[in-house]
Amino acid sequence: MNIKRDNAFKELKVVLEASLEEASDAVSLSDLKGRMVYCNKKAEIITGYKRAELIGKYLIDINLISVGYKDKDKQVTWFSKAENVGGSSEFELVNKNGSSLWIEVSSTPIKQGGETIFLSIMRDITARKQIDRNLLESEGRYRNLFESTSDLIQSVTPDGRFRFVNRAWREILGYNELDIASLKFIQIIQPEYSQSYQDIFSRVLAGKAERDIKVNVIAKNGHSVLLEGSSVPHYIDGELVAVESFFHDITLRTVTEEKVRHAAEEWRTTFDSITDAISIHDKEYRIVRVNKAFADIVHAKPKQLIGKYCYEVMHGTKRPLQKCPHRQTLQTKKHAEAEFIENKWGICLQVSTSPVLSEAGEITGSVHITRDITERKRREEQLIMTDRLASIGKLVSGIAHELNNPLTGVIGFAQLLKEANVPTDVKENLEIISNEAERAAKIVGNLLTFARKHEPVRQPSDINNVIEDVLKLRAYGHKVNNIIVRKHLSRQLPQIMVDYFQMQQVFLNIIVNAESAILEARHGGKLTISTRLSGNFIRIVITDDGPGITKENINRIFDPFFTTKEVGKGTGLGLSICHGIVSSHGGNIYAKSRPGYGAVFIVELPLNIS
Repeated sequence: MNIKRDNAFKELKVVLEASLEEASDAVSLSDLKGRMVYCNKKAEIITGYKRAELIGKYLIDINLISVGYKDKDKQVTWFSKAENVGGSSEFELVNKNGSSLWIEVSSTPIKQGGETIFLSIMRDITARKQIDRNLLESEGRYRNLFESTSDLIQSVTPDGRFRFVNRAWREILGYNELDIASLKFIQIIQPEYSQSYQDIFSRVLAGKAERDIKVNVIAKNGHSVLLEGSSVPHYIDGELVAVESFFHDITLRTVTEEKVRHAAEEWRTTFDSITDAISIHDKEYRIVRVNKAFADIVHAKPKQLIGKYCYEVMHGTKRPLQKCPHRQTLQTKKHAEAEFIENKWGICLQVSTSPVLSEAGEITGSVHITRDITERKRREEQLIMTDRLASIGKLVSGIAHELNNPLTGVIGFAQLLKEANVPTDVKENLEIISNEAERAAKIVGNLLTFARKHEPVRQPSDINNVIEDVLKLRAYGHKVNNIIVRKHLSRQLPQIMVDYFQMQQVFLNIIVNAESAILEARHGGKLTISTRLSGNFIRIVITDDGPGITKENINRIFDPFFTTKEVGKGTGLGLSICHGIVSSHGGNIYAKSRPGYGAVFIVELPLNIS
């Protein structure tokens, strides 16, 4: 079973049944081998067979016999030759009741779903054939016959004037006898067809019959009528007296073909405009059709994916995965869904499948809807981390309060013992105890700040003053460690509402980290601090000339408890606390670095902090 072809036929069938079921000509759809897959009511009337008897049959199977095409292989050859440009041919039909008639089959190839489909119009031309056979026998009989045919027949003199036209010609184009007597055929041809027909007319006058002529003429009511047919020279006693033309009106057929093409194109456009990735897969796991969104996910063009195994394209495997939703749908004929982390593409995908069933209810494949849920998964992980941090905050807050009381006792009693009359070595040990207890108390304070136990108190503040106060606190350390501080503080900064002490903590943490980085690389270095107004933000840039931050660490430096310092030299909370404070003020904090060229920390605080 060819699912691509069947789906393509089904798409066209909806359009055809709506517009061509009551058409006056027989209409059918067939594949490249000539097998019918659809026909309208008129086809039943012409052939004498019921529609169910026609579907799936070759034309040769219903006794369509063409001169020169006596067997099925030759008929198939005709269809193959017509594949790219279409074509027409005349066949003799012996219908079901044994009557013989002639039909003309005009086939037009339509590309649909990567398959070629033939739209065929079958017209009864028995009357015209009879006219051809009897034309030389009797002019009178000839006139009677062509008056009864539905084809447009005309006879035109060498100078282009009408000798006669038949009833169908007059009725379709609307001109009466008086009009015809004063007209030349060239006068009612649409201008864009004039030169082409003049050339054809000249060749017929030279004795050459012309077939497959298309000419657009203007009816009396002003409407355009597209005619298709042939012209032959008419001789009497060896003298050319007229050009005889046999046309049929293909306006409706052309409009129908255009509607079919437009419907197919509209369907393709809609299919490709859907942002979700959609694909159709057959029972063998081959990709039958994909839209542009699907092709974009795998960085390919839709045509490159048709016919490939879906598991090779998506997962790079040689067989379907165990949790493959397509496999489940084939087994259950029900909707299935699964998620895949595709390391090959660096994304997480959610794939849902729905069954494609034949008219008999047999499953022929499935429709896949694939969504990139990478961002959703990232947000879910962030929510989990936020919840985890909130839990840690509550835990830390409780622990910190429990530790504060014993630490206060340790520090107090250590101070009392140092003042007492104790040996020198004991005093030195007490000094160590006191310093370590104070260090532990500072860590507890940091933990409490990280746990956001206290709401910030904001007031109008000058950011330059905050920075100056921090630098005063670190002045001694800069002096003894040979660190040169260069300031470029803009004096045009407005005051903004911030928590003064929290901002001190932010800048102190960043500056202390910069000092540590400088001293890690060498004794002494340079620290540069600048402030300026940038749009609706005050921008603070702190730069050091230390060793810089590695690429793998720069995205983690604001994570809680992340530190590159040795055990006992850092808690990993400093920059995390800074990030929390700046974010609570509606600002941004981030870092840039090139290993070996120092680090840059940027803090942006909005002017409208409330």
